[in-house]
Amino acid sequence: ESIISKKEKNSFVDKIMGPMDKISSPLIKFGQIPFIQGLQRGMVSSIGVTMVGSIFLVICLFGADGNITEKALLPFLTPYIDQLSLINSLSMNIMAIYMCVAMGAEYADIKGINKTTGAVGALFAFILLNYVNALEITYWGSAGIVTAIIAMAISVNVIHLCYKYNIRIKLPSSVPPAISDSFSSIVPYLFVALICWSIRTIMGFDIPA
Repeated sequence: ESIISKKEKNSFVDKIMGPMDKISSPLIKFGQIPFIQGLQRGMVSSIGVTMVGSIFLVICLFGADGNITEKALLPFLTPYIDQLSLINSLSMNIMAIYMCVAMGAEYADIKGINKTTGAVGALFAFILLNYVNALEITYWGSAGIVTAIIAMAISVNVIHLCYKYNIRIKLPSSVPPAISDSFSSIVPYLFVALICWSIRTIMGFDIPA
């Protein structure tokens, strides 16, 4: 009976694990795509800022009247609530900015590009895609994460293609790398600007909305 019960258990486990094994292989391959790796690594590296914002949100809840209880649980914090909530606002409410910079840097690193070049390019693309008649910050929070991903994809891939086909300003090897990288990024950034400007202005496509 014990042998039969083991066989039954094994067959039951096999029935469950069989389909999972079939799914896991494509998922592993999907996770190895450079774009997905950059996306994952960038989001993970920006968690610290959002966690700090969450901590200050909790502090504000304990320090303000009428939130958790009628009277503040930590009344000595009440006079400083506005200042404390500012930290939450400047982290959670513009989290897309932090994610955009982090994802741009990580994706650029995977593509073999200078991380700073990728981060600045992604942020540049993000701001261009958000611009209407003024600098619009409505979609700089969680609502702007998709725009940040698109900005990262456009900028880093454009920079990568420009570098791959040597569509850039090349300075002599004697020039310090920091200066050389800055000049090398001018032409790719120009293409990033034209693409994002065309999407937002000529096509009138409002990605954030």
